[in-house]
This record gives sequence, C-alpha cells and structure tokens, in this order.
Amino acid sequence: MGKRVYNNLSLKSLKSEKDLFRKDAYYKTFLAFLKYREEISDYDAAVMAENQRFRKLISNPGSNADNYTPTDTELLATLRLIKASAFNRFFDFYLALACSGARVAEIADLCNNAHSYKKVQMAGFSKYLKTNVRGTKKSFVIYLPDFVNIQKVSLTYLQHKVLKNNPELLRPKYLRKYFCYTASGLNIPADLIDYYQGRVPDSIQSKHYLSKQERADFFYKDKLVPNFLRLYDEI
Repeated sequence: MGKRVYNNLSLKSLKSEKDLFRKDAYYKTFLAFLKYREEISDYDAAVMAENQRFRKLISNPGSNADNYTPTDTELLATLRLIKASAFNRFFDFYLALACSGARVAEIADLCNNAHSYKKVQMAGFSKYLKTNVRGTKKSFVIYLPDFVNIQKVSLTYLQHKVLKNNPELLRPKYLRKYFCYTASGLNIPADLIDYYQGRVPDSIQSKHYLSKQERADFFYKDKLVPNFLRLYDEI
C-alpha cells in the first residue's frame, strides 16, 4: 500500500491510504520523504506548498500524544500575568522559549551560562552558538529577537513555586509547540523549523549546513522577528 502513495503522490491518493499513518513507522518515513522532495526540488515554492497540504492531512499516530498548542491569546495572557507579578524575572525566559522554539533545558542553560555561548549579532536578532548534546537531543544555535533579555533563572523555583501556585500559567514545554505552529503558519519550510529547534542530522554536509544557516537567518529576520515584535507590542 505504501508504494501506491509514494509512486503516485497526490491529496487523493494520500486520503485513500490515510490509515497507513496510524503506524508510527509509516508516519516518520513519510515526513522524511517530504523533506527529501523539498531538497531535490531545491525548495521550489510549489513543492513546499504542496508538502504543507500533505502534512496537514496526516497526523502523528501516537495515541497518548499531548497535541495541545497555545494560541497567541493564551500566550499573551501568560506573559502579561508574569510581567505584572512578583515573579517577573521569568518574563524574558518565557519570551525566549516562545521566540526560539528551543527546549526548556536549552534556554535555561543559555540564561544561566550565557558566557559559554558565542553571540552573533544580526539585524534585529541574535544567534547564540553552542553544541549541547543530551542523549539524542542536540542544539546547534538559538535565535532570539533583540527585545529578549537574557538573565539567570531557577527552573526548580519555577516548577515548585511559580507554576504550582499559578495553574493558569502556560507550562513552558508548550512554547516549543507554539513556535513550531507559528513558524508553520508563516510558511517557513519544515527543514528550517527543524533547524531552529535543534533537529539537524549528524550527517549534514558543511556546505549544506551553511546554506541552511543563510536561509534560516533570512526567514527569522523577514517573518519571525516581525511576528514576535507584533506580539511583544501587545503585552
């Protein structure tokens, strides 16, 4: 059945074989195939748009997956509450999570060990470079708009004091999903969303990595920074 989808890829064929993607192996393989289509087309706009429609049609088969993604309104409510509270030290921490797509542990590391990162100032944003390896999870670069200030935070205090006593606040882990959903809504290519969020394969060649950096810089400045700045102005 899988060959029928790959050999004659269309929305019609994908709908007819949709049950295939209830199996995790099929789902992951198909996503990898879509990335391959984008690469061999040199990221042709028509192919990118078609792939976005394919991705929306299928869903992750994980039965216990937490698919909640915050809206702009929910994020704004949390940011306003934090900013006006006694724990406003976490305001920029939440901003950094929402604007970078990085994992909670990685933003905490940046906040508490900024001296160990190489900061590259760009027009309207900065890139913080460091290789973090935790098992299979890696981070190569963290992108942040200039209005985000890096300052030390305590995750223990956040977890056991702030969040425990303020259940209406968004949990930090959901801001990674927020970034992914926002970037996808701005039609940023899936391979660049992976790049922002630290999902870059070990085997990537240096020239392709540099090309991806240039594209990532362009899309972050052109689409993501204006979007996050609009949100920031509403806080």
